[in-house]
Amino acid sequence: MVAAVRSAKEPAEVDAIRRALGLAEAVLCDVAAEVCAGMTELQVAARLDYECRTRSATAMAFDTIVAAGAHGALPHARPGRAALVQGDLMVVDFGCVVDGYCSDITRALVVGDAIDDEWQEIHAAVDAARVAGVSAIRPGAAASDVDRAAREVLTQNGLAEHFSHSLGHGVGLEVHEAPRLSARSDDVLAAGMVVTVEPGVYLPGRGGIRLEDMVLVTESGGERLNRLDTAILPTR
Repeated sequence: MVAAVRSAKEPAEVDAIRRALGLAEAVLCDVAAEVCAGMTELQVAARLDYECRTRSATAMAFDTIVAAGAHGALPHARPGRAALVQGDLMVVDFGCVVDGYCSDITRALVVGDAIDDEWQEIHAAVDAARVAGVSAIRPGAAASDVDRAAREVLTQNGLAEHFSHSLGHGVGLEVHEAPRLSARSDDVLAAGMVVTVEPGVYLPGRGGIRLEDMVLVTESGGERLNRLDTAILPTR
């Protein structure tokens, strides 16, 4: 009963989520400008956490994920001590807590500023799946249909078998709340819910890309809360 009540947010709650997301996006851009070959995943994660906590975050929303190169093929990878290599593609997934409410964002970074054509094409397909998922969000929509809308784009690109998790989840006082955007979900979206849309493609032994936005369900559809675009972020 409590979970159902919490799934739809009041305007003040949405404002807190916006602030938490805005902080995370600003930190990501600032830290990306510092990342270079020779750093480790753990060092990048530590910089993200430090910057969030020394600004206005009271905590991190969950354990920060930084996964470079082949490590990025693990959706829930934990940062390691291997040195970053020029050209490494990185999955960065993190969020922070502001005024009690969580944010959750995932972007792709590249060590340096060059990425090969195949990963550019995969990134474009994942981004198109994200757009399809966001576009499917509206009051009364079945959460499973939103998942399907994004997954169909990856199917059309021959990549659906490499998308191994559900599309998203609600966010609020906790980083994982109702509703669940999944093929197995019975949830129905309602105005006031804040959900993530986070399609990904993971190629074992090679790497991965995940792009995650936060979306507010409004009376007329879905409002993307992110200000940061989904382009691959270059580093030093």
